[in-house]
Amino acid sequence: MAAPDLPAHQPPIKTPRQLVIVLVLAFVVPVIVILLLVTLVTSGIRTDREEAALSDDAVAARIKPVADVVIGETVTAQKGQRTGEQIVKAACAACRLRPTRANPCPT
Repeated sequence: MAAPDLPAHQPPIKTPRQLVIVLVLAFVVPVIVILLLVTLVTSGIRTDREEAALSDDAVAARIKPVADVVIGETVTAQKGQRTGEQIVKAACAACRLRPTRANPCPT
């Protein structure tokens, strides 16, 4: 059997006008897409800094439960040897006896 005659390969751009159109679109379309993406990304929610919820006092009140730092009483070191229990009661009791997220069960 003989192979059928296939038509010769034809390029999709046949005229100079088509070439110019393709070249112009090859530059214009990506620029438009980039501009649209930039507009989309930068057009987020606009907030007013004078709003009551964004005032310094309101923000401080919202973050206070997680940002509050408690420092126990300062204990002066006793002279001589101390047991581990005495050290824990003096230094660690302030944090360990108060339940927190890091230490949910007081020991």
